Amino acid sequence: MSLLKKKREPLDVDQALVGKGHRALEFPSVLKPNTNLKAGPVPLLDPEAFADKKAKAKVLVANFVAKFQDKEKKLTGGWDFSIAEFETSILELITSSDQEKDLIQQGAHNLCGPAAFLFFFIRREVDQFSRYAISLFETHAAMIGRNRVKASRSLVERKYDANWGIETHRGKRRNNQVDWMCLSAIRDHFNLFGYRGVETRDAIVLWRPVVEASGITTPSEIEHWMKEWGLYTTVINDTNAIQTKGVEHLLACEAGSERDVCCLIEGSIMGADVGKFGDLLPNHWINLLEVKKENESSTRLRYGTWGAIEERVFSNEDLSRAYYGYVAGVL
Repeated sequence: MSLLKKKREPLDVDQALVGKGHRALEFPSVLKPNTNLKAGPVPLLDPEAFADKKAKAKVLVANFVAKFQDKEKKLTGGWDFSIAEFETSILELITSSDQEKDLIQQGAHNLCGPAAFLFFFIRREVDQFSRYAISLFETHAAMIGRNRVKASRSLVERKYDANWGIETHRGKRRNNQVDWMCLSAIRDHFNLFGYRGVETRDAIVLWRPVVEASGITTPSEIEHWMKEWGLYTTVINDTNAIQTKGVEHLLACEAGSERDVCCLIEGSIMGADVGKFGDLLPNHWINLLEVKKENESSTRLRYGTWGAIEERVFSNEDLSRAYYGYVAGVL
């Protein structure tokens, strides 16, 4: 079985339903450890191409906002923020975007799965992300490649709380309305019972387990979103929800500019409060950018999580108990 080598062009959101078949899931027969972490960042796009996409994204937003005379109003039956707030939020996200910054903020929400997926979507196609956000704001539905996302009425009517952006973020920018809308809509659409987000501090305690469960993203969902995006020639799902994979497996995942890797981990290794018994199962997604063997007992990772790109050395002992594999899109 051979891997497809021909690079496929990303699907335009406007052409998302043009008939393209599903791509086969393939697994490499031999995985070789990558022990050469390159000095400095590895951009996903040529800087000029990335700047061009950012410029197109801003034009899309400007053209959309120009349709409205009173930007202080909310759209009828729409999300709980005004046109002006939408414009401010999405431009904040686009303007601050840099290939060496996380471009999506989950804040206090348990939305690491959608955040891991949108991390790569924005970094590779920030102009198409603007189309996605605009359509979601205006019609409550949007496309990412062949992925159709539709927010439920209960989610659209959910009141946005600025306090959501205060907790659990490591980047310079707080979770804003567009972050919340774009992330929660994905989780809401692909959940049987929808998604409402974190509750305020006076929430009913009995409701919290339901809230936590509604934020779970499985490896098969990440795989599906990547395949239906249409950008990759091959998508690899090499995860195990029960048994860890080991450091050698992590070293062999070949994260880099031609391979977008989402790793499934147990979140306490990143400093997350996972609660009682939470460290027994995988519960967090990160975007792995580079990995290198530091020495015989430790490994260096560069990764995106909770609104920041970090570089850190982990003990192999910690990684061995916390790493459950990866889903990767290969260009």
